[in-house]
Amino acid sequence: MRNIRKISMIGATFLLAAATGHVMQTVGPSPALDTEYISPMMPIADWQERIAPRLPKPMLKPPIARVQLISQTVLRNPPSRDIARDTGVGAIPAMASAAGDGFASTRMSTQIDRSEGSSTASPKSDDTAALPDCAPAQLSADASGAGLLHVSLAAPCLRNAEIVFHDGQLMLDGQTDGRGNWSELLPALEAQAKLTVFAHGERIAQKSLAVSGLERINRVILISAQGDGMHLNAYENGAGFDDAGHVSIATPRTYDTPKGGYMTQFETEDGKRVEIYTAPSNLTDVELELEIALNEESCGKTVSGSVWNVVGGKAQPTMPLEIALPNCPANGGAIVLSLPGFTNQIAANTAAQ
Repeated sequence: MRNIRKISMIGATFLLAAATGHVMQTVGPSPALDTEYISPMMPIADWQERIAPRLPKPMLKPPIARVQLISQTVLRNPPSRDIARDTGVGAIPAMASAAGDGFASTRMSTQIDRSEGSSTASPKSDDTAALPDCAPAQLSADASGAGLLHVSLAAPCLRNAEIVFHDGQLMLDGQTDGRGNWSELLPALEAQAKLTVFAHGERIAQKSLAVSGLERINRVILISAQGDGMHLNAYENGAGFDDAGHVSIATPRTYDTPKGGYMTQFETEDGKRVEIYTAPSNLTDVELELEIALNEESCGKTVSGSVWNVVGGKAQPTMPLEIALPNCPANGGAIVLSLPGFTNQIAANTAAQ
């Protein structure tokens, strides 16, 4: 456990969209959003090394609504918690629905906009020519835990070739090995998955299958720019920072953990980072925080991203956000924002069952 975290909180207000069954609508009354400044307990370089990405890659470009810390906001670093409320931040303006709820993953390229029935794609060119008179590509997919798919491609005509994988919400670039094989463990976000693989601008394989178990998990997805230092923290069953119930990309667990939820992260070639927290639906005591590191790259700048939740197998409206960060304190630190929407949506889903 870390030593005492030096904290002061500043209040900010913005809306967490909680509408269900509809696209994002106008904003209602704004709940209070707690903001904390955390003095670092380790050098920034060590923290960045600790959270260096270990997993694949995705992307999403939602519409942006602006939330700004007003100039009167003061960050302090007292020896004990000092709470100050800032009522100067207004509600987020009405937001349009996001452009789909999808994101890209592993080794992703720029998102390709194509219709469901399209038979062409625009993957990167590849110097490896298809071998003549060989077996056609075969795509297989099997459930591997709740909300996960193990996807495999066998394409002996396409050895060491670049491919594009697409399932409507998920799109990624991949490369087959010397035998023409490729596989990934991927999150499923819809009950009916439609999988397609493209190579050399042509569709080479496709498969549709039902995905079971999505109702048994809840997910939080954060999309941000890689250099913004924006990360998720999940606190399970009343845990504090660095307790056993604290889940983050520094302490991610694995998808088969018996302890509770787990964290995965992906990066895209266009500079996006996606972090996904997944927890069993019967884990209802979960608090979410958004942490933004204060460093030379982010201080005094505006960072943007979006957060959206999948609760009980249903995607909730996306919450775009844009935050103007203060100038750097002498010893760095982080801004922490509470994200109560996930907890509220879990409670509403539980009550409806």
